[in-house]
Amino acid sequence: MRTLQTHVDTRIYRVPVVQKAAYRVAEKCTVALGSPEGDQLPLTFSFRPGASEAAAQEAVRLFHQELLDEELRAVIHDETDALRALILAHTFSRTDLIAR
Repeated sequence: MRTLQTHVDTRIYRVPVVQKAAYRVAEKCTVALGSPEGDQLPLTFSFRPGASEAAAQEAVRLFHQELLDEELRAVIHDETDALRALILAHTFSRTDLIAR
């Protein structure tokens, strides 16, 4: 089985974000997260038997693309959290979910 190893800087990418990106590329490879070493999170990419070098490199490239996408999603989620809570509170304030 072909494997490639790399690492991700946890000052830039949060571990849950790395996990989501790993899940997104699961069709192409398995990404195993190692134990953090300081600010570095080791990653091992495992590929199916017979996977070419080009296919492996492309999967790693896609992983990094997904990683950036997931981090930006997380940032947007964090930045809009208060607004979403306000909208939900306003919406449910007009319902009779709790007996008065």
